[in-house]
Amino acid sequence: TLPFFYKNFEVSRVSFFRRADVRKWHEALTEREPYGVFRLRWSDANTRVLTMAMFAEPDRILTRKHFGYRHGKECDVLMKEDMASRGEPVSVKKAENMREQVATLEAVKYITEEKGQSVVSVQMDKSESFESTEIEGGDKGIDWGKHAVVALIENEEQLLQSFCKGLKTLVTHHVVKPHTPIVIFHGDDMPNARKDEISQCIENVFLFRTFQFSSFPEGFDPALEFNTNPKVAKKGTDRIPKRPLWSYIQTTRFWTTLVWKEPIIHEFVTIMRFDTDSCFVAPDGEGGEVPLPAIAGRHVFHNNGLLVGDNTAWSHDLLEFAASYLRTNDLKPRNPSLWNKVQTAWETEKTLPIYHKHFEVSRVSFFRRTDVMKWHEALTEMTPFSLLRHGWSDARIRVLTMAMFSEPEWVLIKKHKGYEHGKACISSLPKYENVQVQQLTTTADTPEEEFAEEAEAEIEVLEKLSFPQPMESAISDNSDIDHAKHAVVTLLTADEKSTNDYCYSLRTLADHGILKPNSPLLVFHEDEFLDANKNVIRQCTTNPLHFHLVDFSFPPDFNPKIEIDMGNKVAGLGTKKYNSSRKMWGYAHMIGFYTIGLFDHPAIQSYTTLMRLDSDSCFVASEDENDQDNAYLPGIRGRYVYRTDAMGVGINTWITDLYDFAVWYMNKNSITPRNPALWEQITTTWETDKTLPIFTKNFEVVRVSFFRRKDVMDWHRALTTQEPFGVYRHRWSDANTRVFTMAMFARPEMMLFKKHQGYKHGKECVTNR
Repeated sequence: TLPFFYKNFEVSRVSFFRRADVRKWHEALTEREPYGVFRLRWSDANTRVLTMAMFAEPDRILTRKHFGYRHGKECDVLMKEDMASRGEPVSVKKAENMREQVATLEAVKYITEEKGQSVVSVQMDKSESFESTEIEGGDKGIDWGKHAVVALIENEEQLLQSFCKGLKTLVTHHVVKPHTPIVIFHGDDMPNARKDEISQCIENVFLFRTFQFSSFPEGFDPALEFNTNPKVAKKGTDRIPKRPLWSYIQTTRFWTTLVWKEPIIHEFVTIMRFDTDSCFVAPDGEGGEVPLPAIAGRHVFHNNGLLVGDNTAWSHDLLEFAASYLRTNDLKPRNPSLWNKVQTAWETEKTLPIYHKHFEVSRVSFFRRTDVMKWHEALTEMTPFSLLRHGWSDARIRVLTMAMFSEPEWVLIKKHKGYEHGKACISSLPKYENVQVQQLTTTADTPEEEFAEEAEAEIEVLEKLSFPQPMESAISDNSDIDHAKHAVVTLLTADEKSTNDYCYSLRTLADHGILKPNSPLLVFHEDEFLDANKNVIRQCTTNPLHFHLVDFSFPPDFNPKIEIDMGNKVAGLGTKKYNSSRKMWGYAHMIGFYTIGLFDHPAIQSYTTLMRLDSDSCFVASEDENDQDNAYLPGIRGRYVYRTDAMGVGINTWITDLYDFAVWYMNKNSITPRNPALWEQITTTWETDKTLPIFTKNFEVVRVSFFRRKDVMDWHRALTTQEPFGVYRHRWSDANTRVFTMAMFARPEMMLFKKHQGYKHGKECVTNR
């Protein structure tokens, strides 16, 4: 027999049970042969045990009896006894009504030693709507692409060098993961050259969005306000040279309200704020339940600490405004203890507590809750525009927000031992050549107006930085690029011709500056690939060379013999090309390799990017050595996840059911195209021409972390190793499916369409050779 759980009483964490691997298992129990639930009545009491054994760590399961819980007949007996004691007639209808009442008991909060560590959730009342997509405790199951680092840059000259150094500390101390997105909001005066400089700081994907520092809420007249109260408009301008009026206030307004309205932020679970003068000088040491930049599922806010601000000049009427807002909206503080601290600080010290706003991790769904958004908009977007008129800081507002709308256990106050800000970063980061640091002073007359006295204040900053243009020089000599992380990938057959062609290709790459001295070469092959072939290749190059075995077995449920018997033409494709020794199904195996097999292979997982090089590809000319994108070859710059030569329209021979399958897959998995324009182009091409667009796949550079993302990998497996086995049954080409992948999962700015004028393929290489 088999063990079972008392399924009638269970509390489940939604994000765990919606994990792709768990859902796939449950669908196998119910939706597919042998239809065990319907045909054999497999009970969820048994299958729950199997699910927990297969997918949940032991400490994520809470087995604990609630001694007040009853079920079935026990409830009937209790109801009859209760009604009899009150002299009420016992009827079936009455019993049913009472059973329904029992089912709607008030929510019970379970307080356990394992709080937050298990996949059993704490029940909350219906006003809470934030969700967690990660399993709490450790970093297993976390989609790091959903946890972003966000920065706001006021203008192109503000601390850009120190910001780049600060970004590098995120990587050095493992604060960001390889595919953590970096979202940069900037003024409309930032040129593309500056964006390029920033995106080269680290290998992560950068997403740039414009923020209008000169835009104000409707009904707020900045010129009139400046005439009435110039001090607020000038806040921070004496500490940062050439800082425009209202910049400090607009920055506070952004972090209080506007960031949560940005569409790109809605795609993330959490965001970690990172200022231009922040850095990490060491790992945390103590660690945490969930590594940065995420937070555990029960938390909505993580901050370094709660302090008492020294500057009462910027607290004018703030507490009174908050208290009035609570009364007007018939609200009570969700965290009475924190609210009392705020009141006590004001009553005794005439100041307010502050959070270390420069370091904070926030759950997007909490800050986008209607009640929280309404409060923040009351501060910044509505009359009397109190934040803009009084200079209220988000460091204080965050405290009030947490006191008013968050339960105490939802806030994590924990200092990261390695985080620094301001002067500490300038002293700890490497010194910059040709950059003059000038000590700045304020013109404040009183301590109350001295920004430096406040723990949340802007730091002393560098005088206008005169860049020695390090990025341009780095592009020409590639000194800032670790080419050992950007590999060239080739799949070779065992015949002598492929080996000779590959040697010629390597020579052209070296001759025209594509290969750098330490660019790794990864050669994938089957087990019949001879040692003699390897020795020939070793004599063709001095670059690091690695040979890796691939297993071209078929998907478990795909029977190649039956497919051939049924007239499948895919099996024989390419077997006669160039009189090659390509085996049956070899072409389909090659497509499957570049669709999913390559990214499943352990050999590629330590690299940042991969450039595909077919054995019959070559380069016949060099490009402009100052071209930034080509200088990065065989890699791509940090802002991109994919580079291809061009997009064209393919023939309609090998696309049977591909479009319909993609639409079905997107609907089934609730996928909205990240690149709507590209998806529209796919649809239009299909509807008007009954064919599909293609990328020139023979030349492509891919970012490993993107193609190893779980959602991308799931899609590629669906194309290859699962019904309808499109790659093997219909020869769905990676030239077509790459277009679908980019439309479904990559924003437009994450792709680079750029033709390398020296690249050739096939017959053109034979002619040149």
